[in-house]
Amino acid sequence: MPRTAYPFRKNPKEPPIGEHEEIMDVQTPKDRKKQFFKQQQVMLDRKRAHRGQKNLSSEQKQREKERQ
Repeated sequence: MPRTAYPFRKNPKEPPIGEHEEIMDVQTPKDRKKQFFKQQQVMLDRKRAHRGQKNLSSEQKQREKERQ
């Protein structure tokens, strides 16, 4: 029995509407690797946004523009 992303659905490989970026049934190791790094990047972005680093960096850019 292959593992799928949505075992509770009639067609487990088909994602629910609006959840197309969730983990699908990835076949090749290359795809798995891509999916893994994509997930890691999303998690990092969420953490940075939570800490406010993105806002901080944009504020720093504005300050640099004002100095020049």
